[in-house]
Amino acid sequence: MQHLYSRGLSALLAALSALLVADLFLTWRDVRVGAAGVTIVSTGVSGWNGWGIVIGIAALGLLVYALLELAGFVTPAQGPELGAAALGIVIVLATIARFDTVVHVGTTMTSVSVDRRWPATVGVALAVAIAVVTIARLVVRGPAFGEHGRPAALGR
Repeated sequence: MQHLYSRGLSALLAALSALLVADLFLTWRDVRVGAAGVTIVSTGVSGWNGWGIVIGIAALGLLVYALLELAGFVTPAQGPELGAAALGIVIVLATIARFDTVVHVGTTMTSVSVDRRWPATVGVALAVAIAVVTIARLVVRGPAFGEHGRPAALGR
């Protein structure tokens, strides 16, 4: 039964990571520059900007790891599981940092506005789900450390 849960969590981790990578290609922010109440320049910025690079690389790493595990090339061991959980936490923190920036600057004549769009909110939800799944995988697969405080995968 534990193997079934573990395999299902690996498939879920692969799917969530793939969705997050795809979400990064969507427009996370709208940037508008205006003068005298008229928008002069308006553009969108994808998630692959700033912290988005860290998010993308970590999500791609988790995706590859989960796919290799599902294909049977990687055996579940606590060392890689701790690394996967750490990447899940990195993804959440970087996504929150990427999501948190919204700017509105203006004077009577000019204005600059940076607004969040819905893909940013979806990205945060996916990042939180990835972190929950990576931690759940640790719980399902048992204790991370042996009796001497070393990772169980390393032995004595």
